[in-house]
Amino acid sequence: MKRYFNGIAILTLVILTLAFLDASISGFLEPDTLFRAMPGDIIPVNGLLEKDVDGAQKTSGFPEERFDPNTLLKVTPSNQTVRIHFEELKGRMWRGILTIPDATKPGEQQFWVHGRYNSPSTDDEVYVLRVFADKASYRADFKSLSMRWLGVRPWIAAASLFPVGILLLGGAFFMSGRAEAQRQTLGIGSIYKLAKHDEHWEVIFGLGSKHGVREGDRLLVLNASRSPVADLVAQKVRADFSIAQLSLDAKIEPGYFVARKDSAQA
Repeated sequence: MKRYFNGIAILTLVILTLAFLDASISGFLEPDTLFRAMPGDIIPVNGLLEKDVDGAQKTSGFPEERFDPNTLLKVTPSNQTVRIHFEELKGRMWRGILTIPDATKPGEQQFWVHGRYNSPSTDDEVYVLRVFADKASYRADFKSLSMRWLGVRPWIAAASLFPVGILLLGGAFFMSGRAEAQRQTLGIGSIYKLAKHDEHWEVIFGLGSKHGVREGDRLLVLNASRSPVADLVAQKVRADFSIAQLSLDAKIEPGYFVARKDSAQA
């Protein structure tokens, strides 16, 4: 059970990492000025003006009548394809809702957002609207692999998997701690650390004085199958762990255990 649980936790973290990478790479490759949609879609849009507009809000929140961005901003060219209802203009930052009519034909169109009483200039940001005929062509246009294959934005996938990954990690940690505690009641402790020195291995393992180990005690080294492969002497004993040394030719590696000779495994 623990093995399968740990496998699911690791798989979730791998997918979470890939989702973050996908979001970061696609975010770098995708321009902020590109909007994609299909006929009948209503999508949020936002951007940055090149010039200040008199009457723009100085603080965020719902616009008052005198700050209504729909009276302050204009879209060029003005047509039935690019219809934006502006919701906020704070400083030079604007945001709104773009509605794509059902009869819109697939294609690409450039547009500019500027002050109503200013004409667009070469310095103004050029926005691009791409309209697609179907979901398949819409998804195929994205740089993000999760959008192409699953139709899910990578940041949404990452945000959804993050709490799941945290819960699985917590569960794996809890199960590992419980399994370790059960082994310790039998007189068996995991090897926490192996440090190779010039003349010996330094071994730190999870049996201490509260588990019945005393300095000078001789204990068994068990392999992953719990078979004895060597023995060692506890040199420094603390409440929860002990430290010992082994010769360099000893058969020992990470994942092995140390057991009292009177343990259930001895």
